[in-house]
Amino acid sequence: MQAILWELHQLHFRYDLIALDRFLLPAIWGNPQLHAERQALLAMIFPSEVVSGTWDSELTGQPPELFLGTINDVEAVARTKGYCNLVSTWPRVKNTLLTPLMPAMPVSKLHEVAQALQVFYIELFFLVTGRPPVVP
Repeated sequence: MQAILWELHQLHFRYDLIALDRFLLPAIWGNPQLHAERQALLAMIFPSEVVSGTWDSELTGQPPELFLGTINDVEAVARTKGYCNLVSTWPRVKNTLLTPLMPAMPVSKLHEVAQALQVFYIELFFLVTGRPPVVP
C-alpha cells in the first residue's frame, strides 16, 4: 500500500511539473521541435513512462527517490541535472540552479542544489496555482 501511495505522489508531482512547465512556456510546447526537446528533458528526470515503473514491475517497498538520499548516485545526478535544465528557462530562476552539476561534486553542494530546486519549484508552483504542490 505504501508503494502505491508513493507512486501516486510521484505521478501527481510529474503531471504538476509538466502542467507548470506548459503554463510558463506555452511557446515551447506549441513548437513540435522544442516540444520534443522538452519531452527529452522530462525523460531525463523520469526515465520510465510510468514513474519508477511501479505499475509495470514488482513493488520493492522502497520509495523511488528523485533527488535527496541518492544524490551522489550518478543516475540521481543525471535526474537532478535534467530537472535543473528544465527549470533553468523558467522565470525567476535562481542562480544556484544554473550551476552545472557533476557526479564528482561534493555531496553537500549537490544537496544544496537539490534543496534549491525543491524550494524554487514549491514557491513558483504556489505563485502560479495558489495552492501548494504535491511533492514526493
